Amino acid sequence: KRLFPKADPVFVQRSKVLGQNQAIYNLALALLILVGLTVGDPELKARVALATMGAVVLVGVVGWLTASRRILFIQVLPAVVAGVLVLIST
Repeated sequence: KRLFPKADPVFVQRSKVLGQNQAIYNLALALLILVGLTVGDPELKARVALATMGAVVLVGVVGWLTASRRILFIQVLPAVVAGVLVLIST
């Protein structure tokens, strides 16, 4: 209420759930990236990177189907390119 005092209460409640979901998604990606950066074994590092890119692609496809076609180019395409680069480098 302090940040958006004039906001519709129904909108605020719905946005709260969306924000919580986004926070969990971001936390999961951050943890995968952190593990990928700290793992010493190159094969395991590649697997973690591919899992991370897979998660980004999956969520991006859901976003593309439910929210905006732009997500395909903003989120999915870069993740696919990164995944291909990881596969080429291993």
